[in-house]
Amino acid sequence: MKTKKYPFILHGYKASYLPATNSRGSRIKIQSIYTNETVIIPYDCEYDSLNDNAINYLEKKGIEVLSLANHKDYTILLSNDFETSIK
Repeated sequence: MKTKKYPFILHGYKASYLPATNSRGSRIKIQSIYTNETVIIPYDCEYDSLNDNAINYLEKKGIEVLSLANHKDYTILLSNDFETSIK
């Protein structure tokens, strides 16, 4: 069987929106698909979308987002950084 060569491997982060409750405001959950680390951050209305909030958070942590893929319930953000923790 022939093995396929991939040009590079990327680290995926799953970002999803958590709506407001009676006691908490809107939040965003970001989960590393590689390490399974999870962080929940408040939704910042300064940014227009889930994507912008999640990208801003990851970039503040020193993680460069190279690309993203949208799903109706979440977004996958892609980076080549496997070392930096999201916590």
